Amino acid sequence: MMQASGVADEKDDRHYVNRLVSRFENFIPPSVQEREARKKEEKSEEKEEKKEQESETMTSKNKQIYPKAVLLALDEVYSVNGVSEPNHTSVHTPNEYVEKIVDEFPHIFACGASIHPYREDCVEKLQYYKQKGCKVIKWLPNSMGIDPASSKCDHFYEAMKELDLILLSHTGAEHALDDASSFFVFCCCCC
Repeated sequence: MMQASGVADEKDDRHYVNRLVSRFENFIPPSVQEREARKKEEKSEEKEEKKEQESETMTSKNKQIYPKAVLLALDEVYSVNGVSEPNHTSVHTPNEYVEKIVDEFPHIFACGASIHPYREDCVEKLQYYKQKGCKVIKWLPNSMGIDPASSKCDHFYEAMKELDLILLSHTGAEHALDDASSFFVFCCCCC
């Protein structure tokens, strides 16, 4: 949120985070929240009755919002050699930042990590975020410098399948965040 909104100081970002939290706490109609809460409650009754007893004493701070909103990260551009390219990255919302907000407001948000498939540690990152409960991985290929058809992505796709993760990816031409496209063409043609 900080970089996308032009805020350079994390303390100043708190204002934006609070506004986002307020929007989601008050955005989802109560009837939808109640319906989703009942569905989840029915499932949890089958598994454990202890969780029901704990949820009876919830405060408004940890009151569960249903359905949760997925807060999405956006990884940096990486070269085909797996090197981070911050100078070719127009917007970077770090996974760690999203994870911090999700940990602070787990009653509202779920984590949507963004992991570049050319990273040396991409499979380890997938495993880490799966263990943290993440179900969605975000890509913006033209902005991140990813060729989804490249064989460099094969091990990433295999790991995603094995971990049962969903890939949320933009397709086709998109120019809102297009910084990586010229870098990507240069790397693919010249490397």
